Amino acid sequence: MHTLERTGVAPVRAPRRTLAGVVALVAVVAVAGAAWLFERPPAPAGPGAPAGEFSAARAWPHLEKIATGPPTPIGSPGGDRVRDYLLAQLTALGLKPEVQTGVGARTFGSEITSGLAENVVATIPGRDPTGRVVLAAHYDSTTTTPGTSDDKASVAAILEIVRALKSAGGQPRNDLVILLSDGEEPGLIGAESFAAHHPLAKDGGVVVNLEGPGNGAPSAVYNVTPGGTGLVRAFAATPHPVGESALIGVYRQSGFHSDLTTLEEHGFVGLDLGTAGGRAYYHHPRDTVENFDPAVLQMHGDNALALTRAVLAADLPALRVPAEAPFFSAFGVVFAYPGELVVPLAVLGVLAVLGLATLSRVRRAATLPRMGLATLAGAVPMALAYLVGENVWPLLAAIQPGYAGMVFGEPYRPDLYRLALIAIAVALVWGWFALLRRWLGATALIVGALAWPALVGAALAGVMPGMSYYGAIPALAGALATIATLLMTSPHQPAHADADSGPARSEPAPGPVRSDAARGPGRSATISALGAGRSRAVLVVRVVGAAVGVVLLTTGARTFAAFGLALASVAMVLLVLAAFCALPLLAAATPQTAATPETRGPRGRLRVAAGPLTTAALALVLLGGGLIHDRFDERHPQAAHLAYVLDTATGQANWITADDRPHSWAAALTPRPPGEWKVPLPYGMRPAHAGPAEPAKLPAPEVRVLSRRQEGAVTVTRVRVRSLRAAYQITLHADRPATEGVIQVAGRPGVPFPEQESPPRPGAAWPFEAQFFAPPAGGVEFELRTRGAPRLVASDLTIGLDGLAGYRPRPAGVDLSSSTGGLPTDSVTVVGSIQAP
Repeated sequence: MHTLERTGVAPVRAPRRTLAGVVALVAVVAVAGAAWLFERPPAPAGPGAPAGEFSAARAWPHLEKIATGPPTPIGSPGGDRVRDYLLAQLTALGLKPEVQTGVGARTFGSEITSGLAENVVATIPGRDPTGRVVLAAHYDSTTTTPGTSDDKASVAAILEIVRALKSAGGQPRNDLVILLSDGEEPGLIGAESFAAHHPLAKDGGVVVNLEGPGNGAPSAVYNVTPGGTGLVRAFAATPHPVGESALIGVYRQSGFHSDLTTLEEHGFVGLDLGTAGGRAYYHHPRDTVENFDPAVLQMHGDNALALTRAVLAADLPALRVPAEAPFFSAFGVVFAYPGELVVPLAVLGVLAVLGLATLSRVRRAATLPRMGLATLAGAVPMALAYLVGENVWPLLAAIQPGYAGMVFGEPYRPDLYRLALIAIAVALVWGWFALLRRWLGATALIVGALAWPALVGAALAGVMPGMSYYGAIPALAGALATIATLLMTSPHQPAHADADSGPARSEPAPGPVRSDAARGPGRSATISALGAGRSRAVLVVRVVGAAVGVVLLTTGARTFAAFGLALASVAMVLLVLAAFCALPLLAAATPQTAATPETRGPRGRLRVAAGPLTTAALALVLLGGGLIHDRFDERHPQAAHLAYVLDTATGQANWITADDRPHSWAAALTPRPPGEWKVPLPYGMRPAHAGPAEPAKLPAPEVRVLSRRQEGAVTVTRVRVRSLRAAYQITLHADRPATEGVIQVAGRPGVPFPEQESPPRPGAAWPFEAQFFAPPAGGVEFELRTRGAPRLVASDLTIGLDGLAGYRPRPAGVDLSSSTGGLPTDSVTVVGSIQAP
């Protein structure tokens, strides 16, 4: 006799239960999809929008003026044109802007990056200021892009924000400083110059920094400085809030920086608000006005204006809250809780799973050994997902070689690939469940699956508190929902369809059982209705419990957008945790196999595997569809890196590329790895491939030792480096470390060497490197303090390969490689002779 008949609860037929499970899964997917839709940008406001509101239509002409044309790196004629336009527009708005020209210097690793920047600065005085608010963006671009999203859309948005603020009349409570910085791209040069030397930066303040790590929606908060937790309240008041504290930890460990980085080091607190989608266009030649959506500008401007207004009206000292406060957004709402609750919440998640395990044991739904084995077995889909994430981009690049040139590891149209990875994560967890259910039972596997987010939440509470909710909240919601479903079912009714799978369990004591039919049709109908109602209630509880984790871990898994498919391993782990949260529904959607001897055979096993196999097949279809959909064409070109290096000491020249698998156009000039490479290049670069080139008649930078003196064991060397080619960048190398010194250009105070972030690479032939961008015609002076007299060598760098012997212009469909912070593509580097002590 069926167990459900023994308990007096009307059974739910297996096909109906499976269908209900599928419907519940669809409901959770729909909820997660709705959460994604809430992050889409609004329709752009037209030119007739209320004067106090942000209008993309009013900001768009500014964007067209400053982002149309060639790149505008620091020191370029294009940059001068943008600077002058900004001065004119701010003046027309009734402000008195100034150009702050100065040297900024900071380190990245052991390398010193410096330059001569021209910041545009303006102010709106407050009526009763509690401090200064800095609304910032940078107007320079890399050498490879017009910089529409990074960061001229933000600059255009600031012009519209200033207009909206001025139209409201009166004065804000706090002082507002508008900082449109120069030289952000090579190394935060303008922001460093402002923070170190401008009087308006003397007392610190609160920064709203607008950025563009991609050209698509959403406009999201991805960084809040330590001590600036109070800004989360202002962020929560924005009309389209998207962001989460989890991304802050990831961002801060990624090696990426913004102007906020250097302002934070000088005592400011603040946040970064940036357009996070469209990562393929970051620093890309096609980051153009034509490829930028006005709706994205509307979302970015709406949020920036609301943030600025909120901070301008705030008591600024009260925003400096030292404790971290985890936060995340979903469905247009920001959820935040005090940092003091991070550990208690993580403990609650663990206790909830332990409580579920205890109840499962008491109710005989699972045994402790099986739950322990299920927890250990959960490492398998986690590890497989990580491996898939690590290898999906190399695999796609092997199938589509053009992807090798997408240096940020993101295709132009990634959506089908992302959906494929979601399907892979679901297939891994579903297949894991289908394979082990017979041996461990569904309840044990659900407990083991929920143990993983609980453990992850507990671990993150100790090492990355702002990310701990990724585990703690899904574990708590999933465990409580599963506990509720166990309590809502009879002690002998299998809440997770264990009765027909796994080793035999204890049956109720035998004895005469009176069937419901024998008690009369009314009694039978009543119990059937109760059973159906209870089944529906159980399903609703499961949907709610699963949806919390799925929404949080998929809407929250913005690492897809932030770091591309090349770093999909982290996102894949989060997706598996999301699938673990949905396991009660996957279990309900999995057919049972123990009803009859027939269904225990191959047909039954195939029915059980149908869900995982179908999902895996869907993943393959989506991957194939992605390859078909994301084809390279005129609007979506391939990319290639190529540069020219002339060593005047030996008279030899080389074509080089940074691409491990160069495009055939570049490979024709760079056919092989360079072997032993001794020529010192900026950024300590060693080419991936190289080939001989005809030496051009180009002058080396002039290096003149101005003085050398001894101060005990320290040798103080002062040297001037001057480019004879009007270079974009000069670099000085020394064969000895120099942690102290000064950088100076004529007529300006010297700037001390900043403190190194890390020591030079062990065994480096040239352990000291200092770069200077936009060097003046008279050159740059460096004073180095070293142990012993150093050997010196300098190089200068210009942009453009036209006119070099052997150079063939790029073929149609091949564009510049995106700038990654290393040696720019299409650059010419001339290395001078080594200057002996």
